Amino acid sequence: MERKRFPLETCISGWAILNKKAVAIEDIYQDDRVPHDAYRPTFVKSLVMVPIRTTEPIGAIGNYWAHKHAPTESEMVQLQSLADITSLTMENVNIYTELEQRVKDRAAECCEIYPQQSNRCH
Repeated sequence: MERKRFPLETCISGWAILNKKAVAIEDIYQDDRVPHDAYRPTFVKSLVMVPIRTTEPIGAIGNYWAHKHAPTESEMVQLQSLADITSLTMENVNIYTELEQRVKDRAAECCEIYPQQSNRCH
């Protein structure tokens, strides 16, 4: 499936992000939040979209079915858990990257303050 971008206000992932909650759609062609023309060439008949982080969403994860499917409560919980774990992982990567940069910056400061130790600064 060719990847396409849509404004948040015109697609179901945007709806999940803007409304900060999951959405299950048993028949995508019966729901106007779904850009039908984009899905026509695909196998998708049903979907669930869950926001990545519900307080301030940074994206959404979709799960798709090739037949009409009403997801169970367990499936919805599992998908939201996956999105929550994705959010935590992304935050951890950001924290690690920031910490790594701080260490590099501090090492550079130390090299400026203690130039006699410069052989340890390279």
